[in-house]
Amino acid sequence: MELTKLERLMLMQNFRILAALEPEEKEHYERMEQIVTRGYEALYDELFTSIDPDAIPAEESEFVYDVLDMYVAIHDAVEAHSIDLAAQENFALRFIGFDGNNESRLLSFAGFAAREEDSIYAMFLRNGRFPNSHGPTRARYQRMLDEYGQRRTTGEALSADDLEALRQAAVHPENHR
Repeated sequence: MELTKLERLMLMQNFRILAALEPEEKEHYERMEQIVTRGYEALYDELFTSIDPDAIPAEESEFVYDVLDMYVAIHDAVEAHSIDLAAQENFALRFIGFDGNNESRLLSFAGFAAREEDSIYAMFLRNGRFPNSHGPTRARYQRMLDEYGQRRTTGEALSADDLEALRQAAVHPENHR
């Protein structure tokens, strides 16, 4: 990676400011400043270690928002219909999060969305963390979203029949009896 002198100057100034503002990270920022000031190109990658190398595509973010919105609607309907989420047959109506191993970008973005100020999605946080399902959920959520989209043609709350259809959609087609 190459940086122009202007880019190096701006980074140098930023690292000086950060060193002054964050005393607990002062040594780190001073080291970053030295790397930039002296032009140690072999170490430039260290400047960006805290930046995720992969951007999250807009489609994935929209998928997360759609899933969270669907589960907000499910939560409201479950309360309105006094459905016991602790019952085993209602497991699919419980929001279990995203898989930290295979869906880490989805998990990360969902956590970000839930922690935003005044976020309705904060209801999904458990002990300040977004739930890790410890197993893939994307296909399950997509089946549920497909069903949800067919049933959510009006602004009305989900009915008990809608919840049953979503519960059935969550079950993998090979597991239907």
